[in-house]
Amino acid sequence: MANKYGAQYIPTLVFIGKDGNVVNKIVGETTKDVLDKNVKKIMN
Repeated sequence: MANKYGAQYIPTLVFIGKDGNVVNKIVGETTKDVLDKNVKKIMN
């Protein structure tokens, strides 16, 4: 799975849209606000 989505470092968050394509990838620490924005983007 890590190779499929290019996750080379921990933590790596991969946001996958309803169509199965990668919408965004965040490497390293992030904030709750950034997480919320990314989840909302793929839920619409």
